[in-house]
Amino acid sequence: MAHRPKSPRFPDLRSEQQQLIMEELKQIKEELAEIKKICSRMDRHVSFVESTYHTVRTPFNWLLNKISFASGQVDRGEALQSIEALHDEHS
Repeated sequence: MAHRPKSPRFPDLRSEQQQLIMEELKQIKEELAEIKKICSRMDRHVSFVESTYHTVRTPFNWLLNKISFASGQVDRGEALQSIEALHDEHS
């Protein structure tokens, strides 16, 4: 029966322990890959929301100003802020 040399990385661990560690490492790598997918989807969603906000902000402000003017309310400068300004406020 051939003698297996000790692993240079885990010299004092038995083969079963090494196998358990390798299985756990494999599971961690699989979970990390799934987290990366989820983060990528969230990043795409955030980009979509920011793009939509940039597109809608100006026409929405115009509409709010027209409604305020028609209803006799004074414009109090409550226009929608840019995404960057909102981000800076919450940083």
